[in-house]
Amino acid sequence: MGHGFQFIWSSSPNIQNYMAPVSISISWVLVMEFTFHFLDLHKISNRLYKSIRVLQILSISLLPILFYSVLLVNRIQTSLGLLNALLILVAAILSIKNGNKAARLFLIGWSMLIVGVLSLTLKSMGVLPTNDFTSYSMQIGSMFELVFLSLALAEKYRFIQEENTKIQSELLKNQIKYSETLADKVKERTIELHNSLSSVTQANEQLNEYAKNLKILNATKDKFFDIIAHDLRNPFIGIIGLLDSLLEQEQKSQTNSTERNIARLKMAKNSSKVTYNLLENLLQWAKSQKGEINFQPQNLSFYRLINKTISLAKANALKKNITLEECQTQDEIVFADEALVDTVLRNLISNSIKFTFPNGKINICCSKSVDFLSITIKDNGIGISEDNINKLFRIESKFTQLGTEDEKGTGLGLILCKEFVEMHGGKIWVQSEIGYGSEFTFTLPLGKDFPN
Repeated sequence: MGHGFQFIWSSSPNIQNYMAPVSISISWVLVMEFTFHFLDLHKISNRLYKSIRVLQILSISLLPILFYSVLLVNRIQTSLGLLNALLILVAAILSIKNGNKAARLFLIGWSMLIVGVLSLTLKSMGVLPTNDFTSYSMQIGSMFELVFLSLALAEKYRFIQEENTKIQSELLKNQIKYSETLADKVKERTIELHNSLSSVTQANEQLNEYAKNLKILNATKDKFFDIIAHDLRNPFIGIIGLLDSLLEQEQKSQTNSTERNIARLKMAKNSSKVTYNLLENLLQWAKSQKGEINFQPQNLSFYRLINKTISLAKANALKKNITLEECQTQDEIVFADEALVDTVLRNLISNSIKFTFPNGKINICCSKSVDFLSITIKDNGIGISEDNINKLFRIESKFTQLGTEDEKGTGLGLILCKEFVEMHGGKIWVQSEIGYGSEFTFTLPLGKDFPN
């Protein structure tokens, strides 16, 4: 390339002397860059890649030396040219071993150029005779180099096309495979959804059938409680009244047979009262389950409520000589439904009397917090074990026990107490120990101030 400048600047020999080494340095840098990318040296040898980069830097670094000595630059460039050629041959051989088919044509092309350069050099040294071949061996070598490099580029292009075709084919196969897999999954999912839909349909049919049966059962249950309310409750009132009348008549007579009759009448009366209380609790519970409780809270005097209940319970307490004591020192106003609170108090005090020994004592105390009034009914009766405490207030737990004089109970009263207390937004709990009695506590909201 540099020799061509003799025709451009024929009248300027100094420029010719400088341009030849400049063009050679630039040519080697470009040739090594082409070699690096064409042979994919970064995939073959990192050490070879670094060596080529060093030679490129050295080729450019020689240019400032031209201002000192052109001859020195030419000699150094000759040595670097030999090193570059050697590295190119080594790189081509390694690339061939690595499976690069185009590197074979690349190697042949560069070998042709090297042979041409060697022939020209040996002719200059007098080793080879001067003839047309030796005189133009470098040009001939360059021509063959260009031919084989063109073939190498064509081979490289063909290889790249084949790789692209393979990649596209592989992508297409993967896409088809993915589509088939997706189609299979969609099909499986469709079958699953169909089966699920069938199951849901069957479940809905069963639920509809269950709902129909449940509706019939609820209607039957309601009818049953109506029968209890009308056909059993009223006759029991009559029976208890009749027993009271007979008992009063027998007590006026003082014979031995009369005493036996009195004992029997007392037993009949107690049994009737237990059954009547059971019916009352059953009816109350049934109403609460059906949502038929008419909940009407209002401001009430708790002193009046508790005294009313105590007055009604004193007769039963006196039979066992049990003392009912009220600890309340001042009246408190609660916001509650009078009928429901009366049921709670009646059940709790009745239970305390039932499970307290004769000559026992029952305390009814109140304590006030910010928003609630706590009512505690404490007795010194037989007490309740911890295991049995966990069974209280639960309809599914069948827990009953006899009183201190074999009084019977059903456990339904405490369930009603819990439901009625919770309707007021309160809570109910119990503390007890066997042999030391029980302490039932529940809370009611304090009275509210309404604007005039």
